[in-house]
Amino acid sequence: YTGILELCWLHDVVEDSKYSEEDVAVVYENLGYGRYYQSFISLPLKLITHDKSEAYPIYIDKVCQNINSALVKFLDLMDNSNPITLDHLGDKELKRLQDYASYIKTINDRYHFIENFNTYYKMRRLYDLMETK
Repeated sequence: YTGILELCWLHDVVEDSKYSEEDVAVVYENLGYGRYYQSFISLPLKLITHDKSEAYPIYIDKVCQNINSALVKFLDLMDNSNPITLDHLGDKELKRLQDYASYIKTINDRYHFIENFNTYYKMRRLYDLMETK
């Protein structure tokens, strides 16, 4: 999962600012990390950057082509699905939360992030219990 934290930040930078993927690539190149960018960032960043003219279900299918872009979108949707952060929970907000839940399921059906996390978490707790004895 090399580059995950960078992808979390960079996908919003490219979507929500004047900076493009090419601008980001130049920064990495200028810092001497061009090969790293090409190996770990370039493809997942392209996949996770949402072109607003693209239907969201098609975008989610595209995101699922790469495990790193899928994980970042999964985490992004989980974060955006917290109803406690809303100012109001009306029909529009409820529909958006339902859509997010559907997209989370689509991604999870492909990569099983939830099941894998739960397995790792349980194994870690068991290890911790064994260490305390």
